[in-house]
Amino acid sequence: MSMEMQVFLKSPLPELAAIEHAVQSLGVDLHVATTDVNLAQQSGYLPMTLRTGEDAEETGCEVYVEKAADMIEELELEGVDPALDTVVSFRWASDMLEFGVACAFSAAIARLTGGVIYEGEEGKFLTVEETADAARRYIKID
Repeated sequence: MSMEMQVFLKSPLPELAAIEHAVQSLGVDLHVATTDVNLAQQSGYLPMTLRTGEDAEETGCEVYVEKAADMIEELELEGVDPALDTVVSFRWASDMLEFGVACAFSAAIARLTGGVIYEGEEGKFLTVEETADAARRYIKID
């Protein structure tokens, strides 16, 4: 079973380097594992690396970018600001490290854009702080 989290934001998306910097400012050493990513056109698995050096660990999650209106309608969400025209969806299976990765990137994007985070499993909106705390908890930051 796969789980999802969305970040609704007003386009344009931040540059990938800015997102990675924001992730690291949350205390998570996470990097996209490839340099040829156009996040605005991302549709599928996005490989990432947690930590660097000997302790590096390969991870990632599925990332999809699309128009927010379609997702708002699909999820039957109410109260989402109509100015938020883009949604970044993160999808993972039962791997809780991937959940932590999705939380870290969601929190970073929301912080950079003033976006809102929706967690589909519980069907509720989360703050950046709640999402960042979950990222640190499931990535097990020492």
